[in-house]
Parts: sequence; C-alpha cells; structure tokens
Amino acid sequence: MKPGGLIFKFVAWIYRVDPEAMAEVDPDEGGPAPAGGFDEDFQEPRLEVPEGKAVAQPIRRELAPLKIPCQVEPEVWDALRMFDAGASPRTDTAITLHFDDLKRLGLLDDTGAPTLRHGDRLGAIYDQRGGLVQSIRNPPGLFVAEMRQESFGLSLRRPKRQILVLRMVDRQQAMGAST
Repeated sequence: MKPGGLIFKFVAWIYRVDPEAMAEVDPDEGGPAPAGGFDEDFQEPRLEVPEGKAVAQPIRRELAPLKIPCQVEPEVWDALRMFDAGASPRTDTAITLHFDDLKRLGLLDDTGAPTLRHGDRLGAIYDQRGGLVQSIRNPPGLFVAEMRQESFGLSLRRPKRQILVLRMVDRQQAMGAST
C-alpha cells in the first residue's frame, strides 16, 4: 500500500451539478436563467415550477455519477431533529478521497484544484466489489458542504498532499422552532 493511502476503501457515487444544463432552463419563460441557473446572491440553484405542479423546486441538473474510491467517516447518521412542520433527520458524514485517485480520474484542474464543488451530491456508497452498501435518499440528500485538503507532506521521499475530505450534509426538510 502506498503511504497515506485509504485504509477502509469503499466507492462513492458522486453526482456533480451541471451548470451548463441548469443555464438552459427557462423557469419563468422569460429567457434562460441567469448565472448558470444559480441565484446570484446565495449561489444556490434557482427555483422553477415544474409543469402541472404548484410548488417551486430548485433547478438542479446533474452529470452522470463519478465512482470514486473513498473512506467513509460518519459523524451523525439520521439523528432525529424535530420541527414545528415535522421531523427532519440530520446526517453529517465525511468522505475521504485520495489525491492520487482524483488525478487518475481526471478530477483535478490544471492548477491542481479538485473539480468537485460545493453542492455536489452523494448518491450511494458501494463496496469494492460493486455491492450496494448504502443508497442515499434524495431528498434530503447528502451534499458537499465543505472541502478540506489534508495530510500535506506525509511521504518522506516526495512530500505532497494526500487526501481531500468532503463534509457531506443533508438539506433540512422541515422548518420551525426545534423542540
């Protein structure tokens, strides 16, 4: 095993946001959504009202899933949160990726920065043989809320950064004062 490699490997299926497809959506028939389908202030997907529905939904289009070797480090999984409008389970977990895998999969840009972004969604976790370990319900989904580059210089021969930690959190489904 290479120094600084992942210890307990799984495979994360990560669905990246597709800003190009989101930019083509015309939510109000007044022309395509500005800013690539993202709200200019909050950088969240704009809302659209799907045909035949009365409730607005975020404009969210995704690319095919990336299958990335990872290590899963759950902090909280389905902890109960109660709100006036009902229960909204909370999940907060870390997905650890190795930079060697990101490079091999072409997920680093020419500056060396990961091409994954905030708002990308974890769809499922598989074992190394392809067996489903956990499918992630959406909604509430698990989305990248934080990206941390860690383990710089662990190799004595050729120091480099080793891992990228993605903090994945759910999207709150209920609103109101917690009890």
